[in-house]
Amino acid sequence: LVNGSGYEITKATNFQKYVVDASGITIVPTTSHNTENGCNYWNVNTTSGMLTHKATITAPTNGTITIAYTDVNGASQSFTSGSCDLAHRCILTITATPTAGYRLASLTVNGGTFDNPFILTTDVTIAATFESTETGFYADIVDVDNSAKTLTLNTNGWASSGWPYDVNDETYTKENRKSDRTIILSYGDRTPGETFSITVKNKSNEVVSLHTYIIPTEIKTDANLAEQQLLFVKSGATLTVNTNKEVKNIYVDPDAKLVVNSGITLKADTVFLRTTPWASAELELDGSITGQVCYTRIIKKKDQYYQFGLPMDCPIANVRLSDGSTPTYGNGWLLRSYSESKRATQGSGSNIDNWTTLTNEGADANKTIHGGVGYEMFSNSGYYREYYFPIAHTGLSDRVAVTRTTDETVGASHEGWNIVVSPLLSTFNQDPAPEDLTVSWLQEDGSYQQLPVGEIKPAIPFSYQASETGYIIFDKSTVAMPAPRRQVKAADEDKRIQWIHLDVAEADGLTDQTSIYSHPTRYAETYQTGIDVAKQSLTASRAILYTTHAYGDMAFAGVSDSLLERGVALTVYSPKTQELTISMRENDWLNRMSAVWLIDHETGMSTDLLWNDYTFDALAGTMSGRFIIKGVFLAPGVATGLQNDGMMNDGMMKARKVIIDQKMYIQINGRLYDANGKLLKTEH
Repeated sequence: LVNGSGYEITKATNFQKYVVDASGITIVPTTSHNTENGCNYWNVNTTSGMLTHKATITAPTNGTITIAYTDVNGASQSFTSGSCDLAHRCILTITATPTAGYRLASLTVNGGTFDNPFILTTDVTIAATFESTETGFYADIVDVDNSAKTLTLNTNGWASSGWPYDVNDETYTKENRKSDRTIILSYGDRTPGETFSITVKNKSNEVVSLHTYIIPTEIKTDANLAEQQLLFVKSGATLTVNTNKEVKNIYVDPDAKLVVNSGITLKADTVFLRTTPWASAELELDGSITGQVCYTRIIKKKDQYYQFGLPMDCPIANVRLSDGSTPTYGNGWLLRSYSESKRATQGSGSNIDNWTTLTNEGADANKTIHGGVGYEMFSNSGYYREYYFPIAHTGLSDRVAVTRTTDETVGASHEGWNIVVSPLLSTFNQDPAPEDLTVSWLQEDGSYQQLPVGEIKPAIPFSYQASETGYIIFDKSTVAMPAPRRQVKAADEDKRIQWIHLDVAEADGLTDQTSIYSHPTRYAETYQTGIDVAKQSLTASRAILYTTHAYGDMAFAGVSDSLLERGVALTVYSPKTQELTISMRENDWLNRMSAVWLIDHETGMSTDLLWNDYTFDALAGTMSGRFIIKGVFLAPGVATGLQNDGMMNDGMMKARKVIIDQKMYIQINGRLYDANGKLLKTEH
């Protein structure tokens, strides 16, 4: 055998293999060889046998390194850890294999690059690093449409300089985005529950996000939980868990509900109860949940203050964004708490003094979002952003605290306002009745809806005017207050309260309400805390309705029968020129009313709202002095068709007004009644 340098080697007795160094060697016979770590080598070096070098693997994380070579006997060998002495100029093939969810970031020999395969000529150390395939920002899935096979992704964190972006090789420009800066991505022929990788590249073709997701299952109608891993319960749907189940995550949209039945355990990584400033998910938890419950707040507009609250405490330090990052409090988002010394309105302009910014510094109280307390939340996000607020979902309270302080500079109608949140995870229901707990809800258009409580949604703040410091107690059957609006009185006295509940409606169905309570003697001609409620309103994009008194504009006003007979001024605000309709809701508190007249001074029309709605042309702006509400009461003991349920229900369909000698009469099924509801005669 003649090697590349011209050395001639003749095989001698007891020699098995020969390795020739280009510089020349002296071969010493041996009959033994060592084995170590899977390596075979002979004691041969430049002075006494073969030349060898040590190859060492630095143990990596999230992957393995494999070194393959051919030993001196011609057999294929490999090792994955430790070190091995290998013959000089041994050819090594080095392979780095990442574990699932990772990829190779670097592979080095003695800290530098190398050719692979690699020729061993000195001692070497081989090292590799692996990085998660889920690098960069998340392309968060915020919605799913299984019928269209699409996902909605937010573009949170997508640098403006990076547009246009490629998402799974489909190009998206800024113009492709929806108004909330989300995009729609097809997941092709995959099915819910399968994994789906999303790769996002910027305009320089750099990978800025690479994640693997589970395709969610959407629940659009009421259903029982089946074997799914990731679910989106859509608005209007209820998902019921009636057997023990294990899932990954459940997202419950605003106005959707998750029910865990009694005796049932739901095991989930996280249950997300999603909220907007005007709607909230519900959790009816009669069983138990093993895992995290997390309220979320979806923000879609920049530089806005939105009312916000939680049923349980959440430290500010625990708040996260949907991509897992921690939003810096005070830099991009913050909270304000309300001072009850003035009437609650959205914190802007001159009203900003009503609110105190939480600093997240100093006392512990400043570092915690307290359950049952209503806040204003600010976010400077100009695109879709979802904040996560993990809470404890056991040991819920049944009450929230309210306070009242006296401030003579603001007047009774402005004292004692509190912004609070239900301590419950599901909707609180109570049948409305006059003078029961009255709440004010801030609407999306900036106006307030004010009603005696029928439903109080979880995690949605409402305003309440307390007559004294104490608690509102939610016991799922009634509401207890520090000073009940309805005082203790005889049953027949209850029936003397009359409730005129008025609506104004636009053509597209947007409505606002106001109420008048009437009683012969109970109500004063001044503001009465616990009875009257000042109208809370901002410049709104829909019609607003309220009564006007010497003591202010009222959403709820208690008046005497005599004042209602004289007339109560009704004011309407319209944001534009349009057709509006004023109507009165049916209720059980009109037993003494013969007529409720709406008088329009502009048109000269008079309409009895007991029988008809009134539709009119409204100009943009505030219409004060145009309308009056007048009540006509039945004479005691007068029998009328209006008191007979059968006649009422039948007559509502067949009643008509008749004018005789400039006097108005009501004709119902051949019976003629005067304006007081007195039966005059029967026609045959």
